[in-house]
Amino acid sequence: MPYCASCGTQAAEGQIYCTTCGKAVAAPMPPLEAMPYFPADNIQPIQGYAGFWWRVLAYVIDVIILGIVVAIIGSAAKMSADSRVVLAVILAFVYGTAFIATRSQTLGMMITRLRVEGVDGAKVTWNQAAIRTAFYSALLLVADLHSRGKTYSHPTAAQQRREVHNLGVLVLFALPELLDNLWMLWDKRKQTIHDKVAKTVVKR
Repeated sequence: MPYCASCGTQAAEGQIYCTTCGKAVAAPMPPLEAMPYFPADNIQPIQGYAGFWWRVLAYVIDVIILGIVVAIIGSAAKMSADSRVVLAVILAFVYGTAFIATRSQTLGMMITRLRVEGVDGAKVTWNQAAIRTAFYSALLLVADLHSRGKTYSHPTAAQQRREVHNLGVLVLFALPELLDNLWMLWDKRKQTIHDKVAKTVVKR
């Protein structure tokens, strides 16, 4: 029913002016309708996946930290170059697994404000952290399994061929690690291969 906007008196259907105060009669209120339903499942959360260069920076910081530790231990124990490589891989596994499982971050990630999560947003488990770090540590070890060879100031033709061969082997063994790190550039969730293996993502 229409009503007077001034005094609130109800008016007859089709009445234009209020008989009480003479003011114009307001139009009847439209019927209330239910709001449209939007299922929560269709709402896409904002995903703050970490960018490539932030992850590179965190990696460099971690490498520097581990490099200092390896240098100190290696010098004190008078370890060979190959032994230091093995030590570095073992420390990388222990360091990465412990920090990611307990804090979801390595020291480099803390500085760059990155964190590791499960793909479902859950906290990373010890099993996930171990798988993730073991896979990447294995790639690091493979990247160092090449013949370093000897460099020569005035190499002969045979020595030049050997140096080229050593360089080719180095590139071949380094490809898996390189591909692993670059995978995030074309992945929709910016995952590396070791992220996919452990079912984790890195966010910022």
